[in-house]
This record gives sequence, structure tokens and C-alpha cells, in this order.
Amino acid sequence: MYAKVRRKLSPEDISLLSVLGDQAALAIHKAQLYEETRAQKEEATKLYGITAHLATTLDVDSVLDQVVAKTIDLLGCDASAVYVHDEARGGLVVRRGRHLDPAIVRDLVLKPGEGVAGRAYQERRPVSTADRLADPALRYQTDHDRLIQSAPRAYLAVPVSVRDEVLGVLVCYYFAAHQFSAKEAQLLSSLAAHAAIAMDNARHHQAVMLQQNRLSQIFDATSDGMLLVSPAGRVETANRRAGDLLAIKASDLVGNELTEVLAWHRAEGADYRRMFSALRSLVQHQEDAAEGDLELRSLKRILHWVSQPTRDR
Repeated sequence: MYAKVRRKLSPEDISLLSVLGDQAALAIHKAQLYEETRAQKEEATKLYGITAHLATTLDVDSVLDQVVAKTIDLLGCDASAVYVHDEARGGLVVRRGRHLDPAIVRDLVLKPGEGVAGRAYQERRPVSTADRLADPALRYQTDHDRLIQSAPRAYLAVPVSVRDEVLGVLVCYYFAAHQFSAKEAQLLSSLAAHAAIAMDNARHHQAVMLQQNRLSQIFDATSDGMLLVSPAGRVETANRRAGDLLAIKASDLVGNELTEVLAWHRAEGADYRRMFSALRSLVQHQEDAAEGDLELRSLKRILHWVSQPTRDR
């Protein structure tokens, strides 16, 4: 409160100022709460958007590219990277990074426990340095000195882990010295948790696809004709040899009823009925196996068949 002339404040003046001060403090507090709520809502919205983006792909590198980009967006940092352990190179390497010196991305290999990322990987907790130039606890191998000279000044690293396995380390960087807050560590940890789920899903998807490709190669390379038939009697999969034996392109067999396929070749008789009885038994009991011979009159060919149940593991 200001006055043009000097005067003594009355008790009423002081009381009024106290009331105004309380109201101003309440207004400031409400404004702060509003800003905090708005910021939390924005962060939650971004995290939700990140989760949705990560769910759109099962390619590991695409997932990691999204993670480093969203790290910069969410935390407002200058650069980001995801490190993974490379057995062949003997340490942690940058799998994907953004706004880092290309030499670091290409050449840096950190031992577990070395540097900020190495410590986060080994200790399974967030690790940071506000300024690498003024942090005596931050140590690297001698042959890394040249690479570290071009590195940013401040780092925050959190492990990317799922269940009891550390899949990598997510790091955010500032080019200038920066004091990391508990909130920043919490945000990066939340992002790392989403990244871990996406990386784990992508990794398992790739493993399943690799197994399927191998099984497909084995399936096609076998000298026996093989058909996978559904409980309804429909051909789900056929290998090349089955197509050769039935004189039908393997891809044309898929989707047709097995009865229709055999009817094309005028297969009939007691053994024809016995084969389908065996198939029905497989569907009902999942344990029975059978075999026999089947004459295909149009091909003047007799095929020996064996039926076995398949199970999902």
C-alpha cells in the first residue's frame, strides 16, 4: 500500500490489508493449483498418446524411434537415446538416438556400471548427473574420452525393464547443465515402463514370426504331403508336396472342405469312410491317431495317410 503523504495506518487499514492479502494469497494458490492440474492433464494426455502410438507397430526399431522422439517432446530435453546390451560388442550401445553426435551413436560402448546409462542398467534405478564436467563420480574408460567430449552436459537415465529383465536404458540429455527434478525422473520412468511393454511385445512378435518362418520352411521342405484340417473339416494349410500328390496347387487347397478335395478325384469306398471317421474321432477325443490307404481313381494313385492331432501350446 502506498500513500502520497506520510500517515499512520489505522487498525481498520491494517485489517483491510490483511483481508486483501488473504484473498490475493488464495487467488495465487488457486492459480498455482490450476496450472499444476493443467500440466498434469497435458502430461497424462501425452502419455496416453505415446501409449497409443507405441501400440501401432511391432517393429522394435520403430518402437524405439517413437520412444526417443516422445521423450524429447514430453520432457522438453535436447536429446534422447535408448541403449541396449550388445553381446557381440561387450556392452551397452545406442540402439536408437536423436540429436546426438553420430560418433557416439556409432562407437560408444558402455560397460554395465560405467557412466550414467551403465549405472542405471546395473543398479536398475534412475541415475543422473547435473553436469558431467563437474561430476567427479562420473567415470568412463580412457578410450572413451574423445567421444565423451562431444556428449551433452546433463543426463538422466532410467532402466527399461519388464518383469525381472532389463531390456535397455532410456536416457534424456540437456546440452547445458541441468538439475533434474524428482518429477522428471518420474516422467521418464513412466515413459520407460510404456516402452518396456512395447519392446517386449515387439520382441515376442519377432520371435513368433521367426519361428513361423522356420516351421513354414520345414513344412514345405518335407517329402511328405501335409494338410492341417480344422475340426470342421476345412483345409487350413497345405504344403507343396500335398499339392503335388493331389495334383492341385497347394494354395488352392486352402479353404476347401477335405471331402470336396477328395471328391474331385473320385475317392470313395470303405477306406474313404474310415479316414473321415478317424478325423471325427480326432476332433472329439484329441488323442486318437489312425492311418490307412486311400485310392484316388482319377489319378490312378493310392496314398497312404496318417492322421495326428495338433494342440496349441
